[in-house]
Parts: sequence; structure tokens; C-alpha cells
Amino acid sequence: MTTIPECLAAFSVAAMMNTPDAAARGSAAIDAYLTCVEDVPRRRLAALHELHAAYLELSLDSAAAVAIRADIENRIAAIAGAGQAPKAADRHA
Repeated sequence: MTTIPECLAAFSVAAMMNTPDAAARGSAAIDAYLTCVEDVPRRRLAALHELHAAYLELSLDSAAAVAIRADIENRIAAIAGAGQAPKAADRHA
């Protein structure tokens, strides 16, 4: 799975129909997509932002779709947060 359309195709119908395995399919597809992206935080972050933007364009609103969107957003937050230096208030806590 090397492209965003391939990644979205792997789970978008399941998300649209809110199938029980849609969130798991989404997570697996995102994992597979990221294996094709160099393991460098900036590149993965950019790839996830592109995937997120494409996913939002689908305008899916089932519970499974919301869970998949949250998965993408959590991955973005995890990578973005890992690259931040501690704030002064955090260092003195």
C-alpha cells in the first residue's frame, strides 16, 4: 500500500457502512501505509497530515469513521509531541 488512495480504499467502505471491523481495518491500513514512508518523524508527520486531509474529504460520519479519524489525529499528535522540547514550566515542576 503505497498511496493515500490505496490506504483509503482499504477501509473507507467499511467505515462508511460502520462495520464492526472498520476501525481495525483503518488502523491496519494506516500501519501498512506508514511502512512505505521513511521512518523519519517529519516525513511520517507529513504523510499523516496528507492522509488526514484526504480522509476528511471523504466526509464520513459513522462511529467507525470517527474512530479512524481519531486514530490518525492521535498518531499526528504523538509524532508532533515527540519533537517538542520541554517548556520552562515543565522543567521546573
